[in-house]
Parts: sequence; C-alpha cells; structure tokens
Amino acid sequence: MFSLQFCFALATLIGQDEKKAESDAAVAAFKATLGKTKVGDAEAVYGLGIMAIFAEELKEAVKWFRKAAEMGNADAMFQLGIAHASGRGVIQDFKEAGKWFRKAAELGDTDAMFHFGVMHTIGKGVIEDDKEAVKWYRKAAELASIFLDRRRRFKL
Repeated sequence: MFSLQFCFALATLIGQDEKKAESDAAVAAFKATLGKTKVGDAEAVYGLGIMAIFAEELKEAVKWFRKAAEMGNADAMFQLGIAHASGRGVIQDFKEAGKWFRKAAELGDTDAMFHFGVMHTIGKGVIEDDKEAVKWYRKAAELASIFLDRRRRFKL
C-alpha cells in the first residue's frame, strides 16, 4: 500500500529521527505525496492520515482521514469510524462512528460492514437490531469469501 520510504518521510520530517531527516529520498517522497494531495489524490490524502497514526499524531490523522473520506475514500471512512468509536483523536461519539462505518460499508469495506454489524448488535450509536446486524455480518462474510477464493485461485 505505502512504501517504507513514504512512511519514513513523515517520521523524519516531524522530527522522529533528525539524522534520518537528511535523506533526500525520504524528503522527496513526502513532498511528492503532498503534491498528489493538492491535485485531489484521495489515496495520497489517506496515506498522510496513516503516516500521522504511525507518528502518534491522532488529531492530525483524523484531519487527513476526513479530507480523504470527503473525496470518497472508504478506507478513510472506516478509520473515522474507528476514531469516533474509540475516542482517539476526536471526542468519542458512537453515532458519528456509525455514520462513517455505514458509509464505508456501503462502498464495500468489509471491516466497516463487520463493525457496523457489531454496532447494531450492541445498540451503540445505532438502533439495536439483530436482523440489521446479521445483514451486515453476512455481507462482510460474502465479500471476504469472494476475496479469499480469488486469492487462492491466483495464489496471491
């Protein structure tokens, strides 16, 4: 998904290791990613959120995930659901978590489908509804099964 160089770039630029910050390649990779975010590359914007998590800058991560989610990135939507459910980087808000899990689930994110199902099972942020929970669990399982079947077929 993201190269080691990409993750290294953020860590060095935020001062995690000043000696490594001298690496021209790392700085160039980070600048290239920033450039992609300016032209609307949702995957690059999401990548900055992931790098911020590795740097333990959770509020910064949420900022980038929100931008990527607004651009239609399902992975970012899922991460916003996690942030709101856990209260990491934002104030804990199960209703907001459910909103983001649902959006990501509707775009085919199996992890979001599962989490949205769990929310319906326990009734946090959404109405407790076992039928709705099972519906999302089944969707997640069906998509995961298709992926695993393809993976076996192509030996990925």
